Amino acid sequence: MLRSLLFNIAKRIITDPRVQQKAASTYERDIRPVVKDATKRMKSNMEFVAEEIRETAKDSHPLKEPGDFIQKVRTKLLDPEKDHQETRDKDN
Repeated sequence: MLRSLLFNIAKRIITDPRVQQKAASTYERDIRPVVKDATKRMKSNMEFVAEEIRETAKDSHPLKEPGDFIQKVRTKLLDPEKDHQETRDKDN
């Protein structure tokens, strides 16, 4: 009985045009800009990761040496200080 009562209340609230208008306004004002910004940052991050993978593939062949390739990608993306140290060691 309580469940039915709560369901009916929720149904009335959802179908109320004032609630729908307020929800649309809140979405446009508060939610949409955040999602748009997050999407833009995600795209930028994905482009960065793709470029790092391309660069790593030049040094380590992903099909012939998959373990080495994955390790180098992981190091580049998750531990950039270690990657820079390894690059300096190779140069010296």
